[in-house]
Amino acid sequence: MDDPTGEFASTILDLNMLADLAEYHALKTRAATVLCFSERTGEVREIAEATAYMSQATDAWRSLSERGRGTYHDDLVFGMGPHAADEGNWEDRLVEMEADCDEMEERCEAAGVDPDAISEPEGLVTDLVTAERQPFDFPTMDLDVPASTPAGESV
Repeated sequence: MDDPTGEFASTILDLNMLADLAEYHALKTRAATVLCFSERTGEVREIAEATAYMSQATDAWRSLSERGRGTYHDDLVFGMGPHAADEGNWEDRLVEMEADCDEMEERCEAAGVDPDAISEPEGLVTDLVTAERQPFDFPTMDLDVPASTPAGESV
């Protein structure tokens, strides 16, 4: 479709935002898992790997927030609970992600590892979520839809 409009365009936007959200959660879960392994095994390289995953997760969230900017209201309600923590938009949550990244950088520094030495974390999850996504395009088709059909007859 050359120039999608209306409901179709908003559906494509929402699907791309869901893909960003899935990528964020996959990478953040991977960061938490690798960090947990590091804490249990004492392997400091994994702190740098977890830091790289968290950085990529933040990038996915940044993409999500950029897609939503200008399309969705600036003051959305996220989940349930105290309203102070549940209002705003995706971009407002970037502060939390950046704080997580800062904490991971501090852990790297304390462990004496360089997070920049890990250009690409290893593992299946990374292979799946960092593959470049192509924009989703539906095939074009022409439909001949009748204005009416008598009851009992096939459309």
